[in-house]
Amino acid sequence: MRDIKKREARAKADNLLRQPGAEEKLKATLSLPGVENELNKLKKTVINTTLLNEQFTVDGFHQQVAGDEPYEMIHIASHGIFSSNADDSFLMAYDNVIKLDDLETLLKQDKGAQRGIELLTLSACETAEGDDRAPLGFTGAALKAKARSALGSLWPISDEAASQLMANFYTNLTQHLGKAEALRQAQLKLLHNPKMSHPFYWSPFILVGNWL
Repeated sequence: MRDIKKREARAKADNLLRQPGAEEKLKATLSLPGVENELNKLKKTVINTTLLNEQFTVDGFHQQVAGDEPYEMIHIASHGIFSSNADDSFLMAYDNVIKLDDLETLLKQDKGAQRGIELLTLSACETAEGDDRAPLGFTGAALKAKARSALGSLWPISDEAASQLMANFYTNLTQHLGKAEALRQAQLKLLHNPKMSHPFYWSPFILVGNWL
């Protein structure tokens, strides 16, 4: 039943993307209220540069990633869609979309790309879902761009759950836990929350690449 619903949702998304002005319609109608809260929490732990709302443009993101200062960690909290068509797979920026192939190209331009970004976190829906063309979706693209590890999701996620899990995940990293253990502990914290105990909330998140 779940697979049928996912196929129906994917078909609707694919159909919408083919309509004139589809990207603008998506930007206008889809919102993630928890993103600002999520980033505010992360500022207290690891984030030193933030692109929020109108600052998170495709060019702004490109300038930061390809700038003189290499980043060990990159965290993207947005809306994502993975499709069987590469041109229809994207993360939403404020002014446009970052397509799957574009993300890989951008990450390869990072000044730290030769040694590899330590962690790319994609706090968005279905960023670890893939197919034969693009195994592991956006997280797989990150690994191809020499990121040492990537954190993504296997299906649509709760905005509130993602905000809580990411805050706990990064807090755990500051306590010198490995990335896999930091994620496990963050998932357990959601599991023990009566409002978030259903697997829908805590189980879609997956870490690929280097777990340490």
